[in-house]
Amino acid sequence: MAGGVPGAEAEERAPRHARWLLGGVLLLVVLTRLPFLSMTLAGEEGSNGRGIVMMAQGKLPRSPIARSSRGDEFLMAAGHNLGGYLLPGALLNPVLHVTGFSRLEQRVRAATGLRGCYVVIYCLALLVAFTLMAPQRRARGTLVLAALSLPTLPLLASVQVNYDGAVTPLLVVTTLLLFRRAASRLSVRWACAAGALLSFGKLEYVVAVTSALGVSELVERRARLWLVFVASLVVGIFIWRALDPVNFGYGYDVIGRFWDLSGGTRAPILSRALAYARNHFAMLWPTYAVTLTVLVVCAVRRRSVRTLLPVGLSMLFIMLGYHAIAWRGDNFPRYLAPCFPLAAVLLTELEAPRFLVFGLAAAVILVSVPAYKKTYDNRERALASLIGAEHDDLALAKELEEHPRDCMLVTGMDSGVAFYSSRASFSCCFAQWTDWHAQHHERLCP
Repeated sequence: MAGGVPGAEAEERAPRHARWLLGGVLLLVVLTRLPFLSMTLAGEEGSNGRGIVMMAQGKLPRSPIARSSRGDEFLMAAGHNLGGYLLPGALLNPVLHVTGFSRLEQRVRAATGLRGCYVVIYCLALLVAFTLMAPQRRARGTLVLAALSLPTLPLLASVQVNYDGAVTPLLVVTTLLLFRRAASRLSVRWACAAGALLSFGKLEYVVAVTSALGVSELVERRARLWLVFVASLVVGIFIWRALDPVNFGYGYDVIGRFWDLSGGTRAPILSRALAYARNHFAMLWPTYAVTLTVLVVCAVRRRSVRTLLPVGLSMLFIMLGYHAIAWRGDNFPRYLAPCFPLAAVLLTELEAPRFLVFGLAAAVILVSVPAYKKTYDNRERALASLIGAEHDDLALAKELEEHPRDCMLVTGMDSGVAFYSSRASFSCCFAQWTDWHAQHHERLCP
């Protein structure tokens, strides 16, 4: 019959329509981030970037914390699990062949290319988040994904040369997708794949996602797949530890150090968490709004939340963990970046009334557009201004190359000189947190 069955025809067209919409979202993400690719490296980005360069060159990632006037570099562990450096390192490898990495001009182009690598990784995370959504809801899900990619936190975190803004979201959402496949097919192989992939990431996210999946599997009254997942995860962690024990040990210590620096058990956790929420509300409010919406809709409709548990609990445990630690870092809470794609999946899967979903997405867009314009107007120093970087690292690298010093200039936490220049002498980052400065005091500039 001409025309066939209308319902079936619409059902067949819907996935293709959603894929076109997803293409538009990814294009939007790329276009909104293009102006920030040339942004000057700030804070720890320079040392982190050098670690990625080493990874691209087939070496273990290490961060230069100082360079003497003779050109001798002093290195320390780049920090965190080796696995998370693999993908940006692999993407950067062909970029370095195009840009080079010898002269300062080449390194400036390489820095732009490196930011582009992180945007690619972030786009992959959004693609996986789209796949996590039920096919019939993906069209509306693209709107939510677009909206939650625009706030300042996911915007700058996705181009920041760091572990959390792009790599961690990709690892978290892909782990959840693989485990969903394992649960739907009762497949041990998919559970193994999920555990192995999560082992690539930082340990705090490993704890959050593993706990979330454990709770959701208890609710489903099954444990076999989760136990397989954990076994594969543990094997993966031991492999990464064996490959680079220095980096792994440093990453393991980070959680305890953050806890202690934030007051540990001496500071009331609830008060600390509330203060953290107040301080970062302008950046984190979309995740709070989605969480509140989910709770209200589930309470009013009294529907089961079992299907939402893996994603919802992963997001909740990440939020609770970092709020409890309340680690202010450089005043940019990039650690919460994975919550934005998770929030998009959660809101889409909620089966909430359309006006509520679209209204919340519209509110995020309305708030994000003027914030984006303000950030865009200061795009070359957007991240540096946000984290309170003391130096323009690119200008400083040029100055030190044109006017070399016999001593090492102390640059605090600003490490861009380590990336931009191959010969300028400096001392940055964790050199000042250890006894390194005391041991090399005579080499430092007065």
